[in-house]
Amino acid sequence: MQKFFLTKHLSHYFWRYCKSKKPHKSNMGFKNLCLVYTLITALFILVLPNTNQSLAASRLSSKKQALEYQIKAVYLYNFIRFIKISNTQSNQLSSSIKICILGKDPFKSAAELIEAKKLQGRSLQVSKIPSGGTIDGCHVVFFSKSERNHIDDLLSAIKHTGILTVGDMPQFAKRGGIIGFVIKNKKVRLEINIDAAKREGLKISANLLEVATIIHKGGE
Repeated sequence: MQKFFLTKHLSHYFWRYCKSKKPHKSNMGFKNLCLVYTLITALFILVLPNTNQSLAASRLSSKKQALEYQIKAVYLYNFIRFIKISNTQSNQLSSSIKICILGKDPFKSAAELIEAKKLQGRSLQVSKIPSGGTIDGCHVVFFSKSERNHIDDLLSAIKHTGILTVGDMPQFAKRGGIIGFVIKNKKVRLEINIDAAKREGLKISANLLEVATIIHKGGE
């Protein structure tokens, strides 16, 4: 339990610090602070003590999942920070960058961490789209695990659209998605399919590539 509260307090401190400061463009070390924040948080073990009480165990499991998706929400923010979003979208002249969550929403209130924040001179807009819904105008699409049974068809349908695709289902990046969240040693890690990113015209910062496992597959 002590590890959980330590992680929670560090998350709160670093997130408030990141969003309150506006670093000078020449200060690259400070510019990368939010990425460092993400890494620090992600390195903490995402497990809580076992308990014999089923109700308590359920509550602890819910807290674990909430923390996991807080980390992933901040990652989404940093993806946009360290990836040049393509201007080939139908809403390329929009003043916002649209992040779409397709399928059952696992983020819940965690999405509020990035809603209305500004990056690349544009505000971030989070849109929740049900299964089978349209993703027109989305710059970033997070594919929920609820879409895993037809993820190959979904990814194939949006090739060459410039959309940054993100997911946390097994083998997501290896199946043609651009960024996949994976849990290794009970920690949030990244897999990045750079061939798929190049196909979509997305330029990924070396800072982000350094903390990910690189995948070469499905770039056609």
